[in-house]
Amino acid sequence: TTENFYNLLYRKLYVIRTQAGTQGTYNVYNTYKEEIREKAAPSILKAFDQLMASPSMIAVDNYLAQTFSKYSFDSTYSYVTWHKISGEALSDLRSLQMNLLQKVESSVQYYYEEEQLAKSRTLVFLVLSIILLFSLVFFILALINRSLKQIQKAALKIAGGATDIKLHHNSNDAIGSLATSIRKIDDQNRRLTLAAGNIGRGDFNTPLHLRSNEDLLSNAILQMRDNLKTFTNDLQMSREEFRKLADFMPQIVWTAMPDGTTDYLNAKWYEITGDRTENITNGWMHVLHPDDLGKSLNLWLKAVEQEKDYEIEYRFLDVRSNTYRWFLGRSVPVRDAEGNVVKWFGTCTDIHDQKMQEEILENTIATRTRELQRSNEDLQQFAHVASHDLKEPLRKIRTFGDMLQMEFGNLLPERARVYISKIQFSSERMSNMIEGVLKYSVMNASEKDLEIIQPALVLDGIKNDLELLMIQKDAKIIYGRLPKLKVIPALIYQLFYNLLNNALKFSKPDVPVEINITAKEVVSTAAHAWLDLPEGKAFICLEFADNGIGFNPDYAQKMFNVFTRLNPMHQYEGTGLGLALCKKIVQRHGGAIYAEGNEGAGASFFVLLPKE
Repeated sequence: TTENFYNLLYRKLYVIRTQAGTQGTYNVYNTYKEEIREKAAPSILKAFDQLMASPSMIAVDNYLAQTFSKYSFDSTYSYVTWHKISGEALSDLRSLQMNLLQKVESSVQYYYEEEQLAKSRTLVFLVLSIILLFSLVFFILALINRSLKQIQKAALKIAGGATDIKLHHNSNDAIGSLATSIRKIDDQNRRLTLAAGNIGRGDFNTPLHLRSNEDLLSNAILQMRDNLKTFTNDLQMSREEFRKLADFMPQIVWTAMPDGTTDYLNAKWYEITGDRTENITNGWMHVLHPDDLGKSLNLWLKAVEQEKDYEIEYRFLDVRSNTYRWFLGRSVPVRDAEGNVVKWFGTCTDIHDQKMQEEILENTIATRTRELQRSNEDLQQFAHVASHDLKEPLRKIRTFGDMLQMEFGNLLPERARVYISKIQFSSERMSNMIEGVLKYSVMNASEKDLEIIQPALVLDGIKNDLELLMIQKDAKIIYGRLPKLKVIPALIYQLFYNLLNNALKFSKPDVPVEINITAKEVVSTAAHAWLDLPEGKAFICLEFADNGIGFNPDYAQKMFNVFTRLNPMHQYEGTGLGLALCKKIVQRHGGAIYAEGNEGAGASFFVLLPKE
């Protein structure tokens, strides 16, 4: 308000508007003065009255009252004089306010300190009370905990199956009631345990009374007693039926516990061994032949340890004839739902007669094998002698034929020279046939050791041997990378040589020969059924394909027979043993050979050798 009046005195503008805007502030000022006079403490009111009696405050207060009462501008004061008088009044008023504020702060501080002291005393009292309360609570809890631990131990023992629990607690509170309930439960459990034990031992007449209509445990034990009684009767009947069936069987039937200890032997055992019933725990070792004892025991202990089937042939002493007889012993483990062995079930079957027949058969086979070996040796020796004795006259025929032609060839007529040529040609052919028969007969006595070879290397060697014939035929033998073979090298060389030599021999006149050799892996089921190969076995199939004269497909299988020829002898030389020898070599290796072709369209020879 004083600031607004200062502006009026200084500027002398907007008098009425400024007074109207300051009226509210002036009214608030008067309201504060009245409120101080009504509510202030005497000491504060005294200081306020002294302030209001100061000259500056009287001048300011009177000038404001006069101005707002007349609502007109009064020029009693200049703006300078008014600034001085109002400033002194405001300064005195601020001093009073500061003094009052300091007094208020001092009072507040006093009350704050008093309150803090009261809080501290209350806090100490509260802490002491809490400590005392917690001590009392801990003491009570310790007592309750000790009692509960006793009850807990008793309950755990009952839960673990123990009975006749010692529990001393006779208070009338909740813990005492709980202890009494535990003792009642223990007493009832002890009675139920005794009843269940008697039932488990087969006493199905044990009395058992229900504690209430909700006594599920007693009801379950009663039902268990009735079911167990039924099951026991059924088991006893099944056991008797099993014993009767086992005793009726012509075999020895036995059972053993999981550790291998014999616990049952049927009547056949006692009939054969003459053993007594009380010796069942001795098992079957004491009646075994001494030579079979160690092997049988080791095999049986291993079977029990590994829980696997057991099978062996051994000899028992048969008291009926006082001789050892052969038996086939077998046993299998019987397992529960978890796979654990709970029983061993076994049989012993008399195979003595069969064993004797096998020995007779083995002796017969051994005798005939020796005779066959002697026969083969005699045959091989005869083949050597026969070939030598037959070749000698032929050499003489050829020698004298050559001498006759050299000395008297010019003197002989043309027909005589033709006859001499025919004699020499026939003797040469006869010599080759004898050589082929010798090779064919002694092939089984050739090398016996199998070796891994590279077929390409063998073919390289054969190409060198047939070089002159290949030049004559303008021939090409084409082959790439071929799989390794485990074979008898000398026989495979003879096989490949014969096939390539045949392809060169039976070629078309004035047509360059081309022989392609390829290989692939096949399974026996993919080959011809008439080859009689093992089912599902893997083979390496080598194909020798040529562009020669071919053959009639009707002779595809016959051409591998001994002395079989498909072409006239005067056109193509040979003994008729080459393909027969090839067949025998392949069969010696466990394989097969067959051919495909048509007349004038070439031929393909397929050699199947086992994949090793």
